[in-house]
Amino acid sequence: MAIPAAIIAASTAAVGTATSIASTRAQQKSQADYAEASARSQRKAAIASQQQVRQKQAIEKLRATNRAHLIRSQIRVAAGESGIGLGGTYESLMRQADYDDSMNTRIIDSNADVDMARIAAGLQPIARAPSSMAVSGLQGGMAGLQTGLSIAGSMTRLKALNVKPDGGGG
Repeated sequence: MAIPAAIIAASTAAVGTATSIASTRAQQKSQADYAEASARSQRKAAIASQQQVRQKQAIEKLRATNRAHLIRSQIRVAAGESGIGLGGTYESLMRQADYDDSMNTRIIDSNADVDMARIAAGLQPIARAPSSMAVSGLQGGMAGLQTGLSIAGSMTRLKALNVKPDGGGG
């Protein structure tokens, strides 16, 4: 007995459909597994990045605090060498150093918060230079102040010894 062509065509279509459905399901499961593994990997990378941002924040805050202590120490030394004490200009410099330290800490915290938000959004943190223009400016001012105090101290010592600086040699 011969199998009618319509039955052969229908059976072949059914087998083809079943095979196609099975293949599609397997492909979808594979894609879902891949997507899940990729999401897990991204979550792990985000957690690691967040930990790095917090570690960097802690290190930058420690460096800023150390710089602020150094600047305050330089102000105290300059004040001691001048014999004036911490009043007047030195007090103003100390207040400025305190303000700059506080501002730098806030900037470091704000930058870390921005980086954390970027990580949460799937973006890379922004690379920044670790120094502050305020600190650099204050350090330059301190260097100039120390030079000026050194010159003034030398002039005071010369006056105490009754030595008159001559007007240019010879």
